[in-house]
Amino acid sequence: MDFNHETIDLIKDLNKKEDELKDLQPQQETINKELKVLQKELLRLDSAIGICEKNIKGHIDSNSKLTNTHEEKSKTLQDQSEHLIIQQEDLEGKIKGHSQKDMDVVQEINDSKNIYSQLEKQKAEGLKAIEELNDQYLPLVTEADKEKEKLQKVFNVKLKQLQNEKIKKPQKLKRLKM
Repeated sequence: MDFNHETIDLIKDLNKKEDELKDLQPQQETINKELKVLQKELLRLDSAIGICEKNIKGHIDSNSKLTNTHEEKSKTLQDQSEHLIIQQEDLEGKIKGHSQKDMDVVQEINDSKNIYSQLEKQKAEGLKAIEELNDQYLPLVTEADKEKEKLQKVFNVKLKQLQNEKIKKPQKLKRLKM
């Protein structure tokens, strides 16, 4: 009986872990998609930074006699470059955060798979133990039933004899008194 309850509990735990695995897989896919979008954005920003830095360097090298207008353009490009670097750093931080989330989800999936595997093993062991108990005790139960039937027959015969004697005793006593 305890094995049946344990097996039922193991099956329930197994089903819970399967549901958890199913729930975690869409999260992992979503995180992977977000990570790809962020990586593409990072590549775009890297290209923009490179272009800005080339423009700044080319602008400074080719024009040694900068006018106020050129200096303003250079400053604007420098500001844009700094702004893009800040954006790049923010994106790199987000990518690291998503990478950590992805690793956490993968770890949680692996943990769930391990627990699921252990529950499967326990379930198999429980079912095997139940089967062994059934094989071991079924002949004993069958034999006990046969013995019970034999004893019941003997008991019924003895009971009838006692009832008959009970009926006969008062009659004998009446005969003796007379």
